[in-house]
Amino acid sequence: MKINLAGIRQEYTKGGLRESELPDNPLLLFDRWLQEAIDAKVNEPTAVIVSTVSADGKPSTRTVLLKGLSDGKFIFYTNYDSRKGKQLAHNPFISLSFVWHELERQVHIEGKATKVSPKESDEYFRQRPYKSRIGARISPQSQPIANRMQLMRRFVQEAARW
Repeated sequence: MKINLAGIRQEYTKGGLRESELPDNPLLLFDRWLQEAIDAKVNEPTAVIVSTVSADGKPSTRTVLLKGLSDGKFIFYTNYDSRKGKQLAHNPFISLSFVWHELERQVHIEGKATKVSPKESDEYFRQRPYKSRIGARISPQSQPIANRMQLMRRFVQEAARW
């Protein structure tokens, strides 16, 4: 490799974190930082990197959007038949990472994932944009497809149905 990756370094100077200024509840700090990321118009401030583990112990990482924070629980939605959904069903332990480069901040969370109630899941699904709901219904999550045209045909059929 001709690029000197070891020489790439940035000094982080936008702020600091002093233990004496931390709230007793770290979720209060997260809430403040998330609001600051939104106010600063950070690109995708609710994007969170989700890491799960496969049945054979291999890590898997992807990005989803945070859809809520309630009683200390970080809420995102996924298809239960997706790779992520299947991995969480097998092993519910998860890690989340928020990275707000523009603010030089990161937040990492580790815990156990649980499903929201079917009612809450349905309420979220109903508020999604129309095309997003159709896409969610027709998408063979985490499965190979023959081609894009196959998805387009399924989309048109599902749209006509609804």
